Amino acid sequence: MPDRPEHFFLTFHPLCETATGRIAVSDHREPSFIDGSCRREPDLESNPPTFTELCRPGDDARFEVGSRVLYATVKNPNPTCRGWGLVAALEVVNVFASHEEAARWFQDRNVPLPSNCIVEGNDCKPLHLTTGLPADNGNPQQNWSQGGEPPRTLAEWDAHYWYRASKHTKFAVCKHLIPARLRDAPFYTTELEGCFDTGEVPFTRFRAAKISEAEFNRVARLMV
Repeated sequence: MPDRPEHFFLTFHPLCETATGRIAVSDHREPSFIDGSCRREPDLESNPPTFTELCRPGDDARFEVGSRVLYATVKNPNPTCRGWGLVAALEVVNVFASHEEAARWFQDRNVPLPSNCIVEGNDCKPLHLTTGLPADNGNPQQNWSQGGEPPRTLAEWDAHYWYRASKHTKFAVCKHLIPARLRDAPFYTTELEGCFDTGEVPFTRFRAAKISEAEFNRVARLMV
């Protein structure tokens, strides 16, 4: 573990962002503020929580044991939410070189595999528990930042993640530093902006934003 761990801020698209996702919340009791893809990324429901390189290829190479990561929703994810929702504050406790290595670690402990662990036998989430196909969600190119044409079937969506996992293999297992706010995330705009030295929430669409320890702690205090 590094003497001074690095700190990062990331955003994700929550399940409650789309009409399909909100049906999953209301009819199937899914938490509102989990990732809405067919491979949860991050998987904050998993115990322990995990993240990979599925959405930001190459980014995981920046993380190591001891790194601390804040996860927030994208801004204004649905009509009832204004600002960014603060969901999780994590510390990386293990980094595996491959999804297969991570799967063995979970299996040795008789712990269910997280959905973002891409190995044979670990199926993706069914479509009705997601935000819906990226090709159908508003502006497809805006909602599919991974490049290429947005997938139009669940099989295409999952195949995209299998391809990503074959090229960008690192897998991080974490612990919660603060209880995750998966159903009742607090939303902030000006207060969150004031946590950062620039006065602005970092841009994280393509890459995790590296922040200072003081910035991390100010955001974490808002969560509680």
